[in-house]
Amino acid sequence: MSALDKQVGGNYYKRFKIQPWEFIEKNGLSFSEGCIVKYICRYKYKDGKKDLEKIKHYVDLLIELHYPDEVDNKEQDEHGKTCLNPFLDKQVRVKLKNGNLISGTLTEVGYDFISISFNDVEQALSLNDITELTIVWQETTDEKAQV
Repeated sequence: MSALDKQVGGNYYKRFKIQPWEFIEKNGLSFSEGCIVKYICRYKYKDGKKDLEKIKHYVDLLIELHYPDEVDNKEQDEHGKTCLNPFLDKQVRVKLKNGNLISGTLTEVGYDFISISFNDVEQALSLNDITELTIVWQETTDEKAQV
């Protein structure tokens, strides 16, 4: 019996006219792309929602790998930049490399920038230009956030 004629651990792949591994091999797909094909083929017959979540995970990995500059900033906590999201709409003080100080409301957090609104003017600041960012909790208590 050929290895092509059997499936170890179930029969959900044998339902298809072409098995996922054969499609993956013949089309030269990467590991992540192959996993997406595998999980989309079997989710109705094996692990349902769990397989669909795996597909989402592999798609996210491919996006990060092939489009790193376009990755959603909300997903970037591991890079340490969006740790400021909980402080949106809070008062902040920013010290820039050139020595200037800016106070205002934190209105946006990006992967490599923040936006601060002060006197009805919004200004985007590169994180590379910031040496210190202070969240103003009260008039007398401040907490510094590492950027």
